[in-house]
Amino acid sequence: MQRPVSHCTSPSASTPKPTKGTPRYTHSQKSAARVRRGLAKRWGGEVRLGWGLMAMIQNMQLIWNTSIRETWEAFENTQPHLLEQSWAYGEAMQRQGLGVQRAQILIDGVCMAQAQFITRRVLAYIGLASCSRGPIWSAHASASQRAQALQQLQRAMPTRPLRATLFSPSAADPHFHPADTGRLSRVITGDSTVLLDLDLSEAQLRAKLHGKWRNRLRQAEQHAQVHVFSGTDDQKLAATLLREVQQRREKRFHGLPIEFVQSFVACGPSSSANYWLCEASLQGQAVAAVLFLRHGNTATYHIGWLAAPARAMNLHNLLLWRGLCDLKKQGLHWLDLGGVNTEDLGGISHFKLGMGGEKITHPGTFF
Repeated sequence: MQRPVSHCTSPSASTPKPTKGTPRYTHSQKSAARVRRGLAKRWGGEVRLGWGLMAMIQNMQLIWNTSIRETWEAFENTQPHLLEQSWAYGEAMQRQGLGVQRAQILIDGVCMAQAQFITRRVLAYIGLASCSRGPIWSAHASASQRAQALQQLQRAMPTRPLRATLFSPSAADPHFHPADTGRLSRVITGDSTVLLDLDLSEAQLRAKLHGKWRNRLRQAEQHAQVHVFSGTDDQKLAATLLREVQQRREKRFHGLPIEFVQSFVACGPSSSANYWLCEASLQGQAVAAVLFLRHGNTATYHIGWLAAPARAMNLHNLLLWRGLCDLKKQGLHWLDLGGVNTEDLGGISHFKLGMGGEKITHPGTFF
């Protein structure tokens, strides 16, 4: 039998050179195509990825980066929206040089969850995406739907192909169950915080204060010479941040950068919408201050500073109580007092627990 004649006369001829008009795909386009093929093989159906596009698996849709601030902050307004899932937190992190990816999860066309991821590069070529205190779920999402959504988010994250996606769910979610994490593995144990329900009356909130805490508040309220400022003032805010820098240096502790607070405040609808400051002064001199960050229906106690005279006069109790009452009057539903660790930070932790809020321990970080 005669062998068919090959029309390729040289090795170079077997691979035709690109001609004018041949599409050239970027690295990100090729990566997205690989993700689409993998998802389609795993789940079936059509999958689309990209900025403002949609990843669809069966009756579940992932929509990336198309949400607007108003709808983001209004979603599931009956449960606490913790700081890390707030719109302003994402914008502030972007100003710090990090990336932000926001996803909405739709089931049968109805939004069931939203998740904000902070992204960064590790070792120049690995993408790390972290969803802290999220996703925020609808009460109608089942455990199986949550588990499937987490897997889908992990696979469809529009970042570098070589990446790690972490989830740190919030225990403030009243519907959270360990089964929600599906096949994900916990890699870090959860931390704890104290959450105060501001929907209670002032009388109820005061009654929930621990006895010693309430007695110290009563003593602080009797200091007629103390002037308390409660509100927004950019100059007072700047002075408080400078004192916080000095306090961290002296006590050798760390937290979110001071620049984060400045960026967070600047990302509000107005210059004063994202924070609330309470400051105590004696003879015109500031001796204590507490700073709250406001986000959606929740506020977070972020900074507390005390000079020696203020500590002896229990002014920390006074300022936290005044701030709590002001935030309640503004219509906020929850106050997050921040991390508690009775082993390593016993003093401040017992102080926060003394306000009578609910101690919640987050489930941890899952990969």
